[in-house]
Amino acid sequence: MEAAQQLPLAIRLLGLDTANLPKRDIAAGAYLFRQNDRASGIFQVISGQLRLERHSEDGRQITLQVAGPGGFLAEASLFGDRYHCDALALKPTQVRVFPKQDLLRAIAADPTSGEGLLAHMARQLQELRLRAELRSVRSAKRRVMLYVKHIADPDGIACLPGTLQDTAADLGLTREAFYRTIAVLEKEGAFTRQGTVIRVPKSLDA
Repeated sequence: MEAAQQLPLAIRLLGLDTANLPKRDIAAGAYLFRQNDRASGIFQVISGQLRLERHSEDGRQITLQVAGPGGFLAEASLFGDRYHCDALALKPTQVRVFPKQDLLRAIAADPTSGEGLLAHMARQLQELRLRAELRSVRSAKRRVMLYVKHIADPDGIACLPGTLQDTAADLGLTREAFYRTIAVLEKEGAFTRQGTVIRVPKSLDA
């Protein structure tokens, strides 16, 4: 599905003409923006994949979000002067740009629709808090299982948003540690996996 069709209702209600919004292409390994760059707008991924990341004082990479087609990023910058993290393209990526001033004018003209956008941002914040909570779980096995159950649908099917390496970074695990944990959990019967699709047995999906 073309990314514009996946726009949150709040964005559609603001009445922006998405067909005429600017687009940007980012090469794999390049940055859409860097931490402390002046915030010019928010972005929606049309194709490709972006990772929002920060670095701790000891140099560790902290993944905040991995956004694929249809995903939004940098919403918080709408009410800030600068971006608070880096946005790295994991593969050739194209984004749609929602200029900050256009969004603010639309919200001012229709505050009710603006409330919907704020609700979307609140859900994004909840996701960030969940990631922080997961990283605080010491056991890699428990961390992975909590994450899988969180993203699984009612039938126990979880589709990882990106590659296994992306998910490892999202959970604050090294690629090697994540792969080992996945293998152990599969062997123990905690779930079955085909690529990035995981199925949790009903007996364990409680």
